[in-house]
Amino acid sequence: MVVGEQRRAWVPAGLASATENGEKGEAATFDLELVEIIKAPAIPEDLLSPPRDAVRLPSGLILDVLKPGSGTQHPTSHSRVKLDFSGWKRDGTLFQSTVMAHHPAVFHMVAVIPGWREALATMVTGEKVRLWTPASLAYGPRPRRGQPAGDLVYDLELLSFDL
Repeated sequence: MVVGEQRRAWVPAGLASATENGEKGEAATFDLELVEIIKAPAIPEDLLSPPRDAVRLPSGLILDVLKPGSGTQHPTSHSRVKLDFSGWKRDGTLFQSTVMAHHPAVFHMVAVIPGWREALATMVTGEKVRLWTPASLAYGPRPRRGQPAGDLVYDLELLSFDL
């Protein structure tokens, strides 16, 4: 398909999903339209090796400013932040991105991982950074189901925040 194309698809019972009880699914008909092709953000070239001029914090977090922001105020521990972000595992696997959905995320500072909290507290509106986040500042040695393990790399862009 190409963007804007519409198709009707008939799915026979043998290819349909089984029910919760394990029963064979029913045939279904779907009308489809390809609205947009979403491209994943490119894997950072410096994923495994931060630039020499990146800021190395005592916690082990490494921060590189990709785009400066404006303003002088920084989010506090009580702030609510609106941001775009993408996260990669060290093997280059993209595990989460608001950029692809064109829908920024809103978080309370107390609810984000420690590495984000530390970085966001230094940022101003419009600033975009890349973070090399040790596992201890991400989801820890035993992340919950669905959370990525190990060291992670994030791009964060602070769109706005309230004090």
